[in-house]
Amino acid sequence: MIKKIKICPDWFDIDNYKICTSFTRYSWEYALLFRRFTIQFVSNRNSNQNQYEVEYYKKQIKQYASKEFLLEASSMKCEDSCHSFLEKEESISNISYCDLLTMYENLQYHDNKSIHYMSEIIKNRDKCYKMFKKEEEKLGIFDEHPFWGDYLSEDILPDNWSVFAEIPLYEDSEAFARVNLRNNDEDIINSFKEWLQKTRAIRGQKKTNKMSDNELNRLTQFKVLPYIDLYLWAELTGEKLTQYQMASLLYPDEYEIDIKERLRSCTIPRAKALINSFIRVFR
Repeated sequence: MIKKIKICPDWFDIDNYKICTSFTRYSWEYALLFRRFTIQFVSNRNSNQNQYEVEYYKKQIKQYASKEFLLEASSMKCEDSCHSFLEKEESISNISYCDLLTMYENLQYHDNKSIHYMSEIIKNRDKCYKMFKKEEEKLGIFDEHPFWGDYLSEDILPDNWSVFAEIPLYEDSEAFARVNLRNNDEDIINSFKEWLQKTRAIRGQKKTNKMSDNELNRLTQFKVLPYIDLYLWAELTGEKLTQYQMASLLYPDEYEIDIKERLRSCTIPRAKALINSFIRVFR
């Protein structure tokens, strides 16, 4: 049975959040990043959840809502003042050995047969390579590099599989592409835009834009961060706050407006957008 509380949680003090008026984009990213773990826990919760985990995340909320933590978040004024884990990842980078291992993992994760087929192709390639080298040496040809297509034999490829098929990916935040540097920059950029649009559509990810300065200010104006903390607390404890109780805690000194309507139309939609977003919106 869901419990209703009549009083403010003992850890909650709306005055602690006044410092959010000085938050930069880095501050917001810092504050939300720590809460992200609690958000994920709440999103994946079930009836058999470990009570020790619940208690751990309740303590985390108390910490994030503390004056000390919010003050630390407000100190994030520029890239140099941020913790290393807040460094923004490069949008485009060279493929590393780690990426190759991830591709291998993707193949194994989606279809173990892919690993088997590729192994057979490599064996066939090694066999053919030795044959090619012998012929080349007879003809006095050196340093020839035949294409992979020269090594492929139809009898080792099943009808429903192609070595030219795209590698399946299960990581929503990453995708790999091949760039032909022989083409001019304008063509590459246009092709990339088309590829990006197509890839986002397949993944179900809409185009996202960096949050505007005006919208950033509204996060503070409409008490989005304290709402998120109260929401997470209610989800963890099962103690239900009515919308009016929630609004009273967030807007205790607002007497000339409908605080419940402000909560419903201004605070909750913005909080839900941040809770459900796993894409960087601040930078």
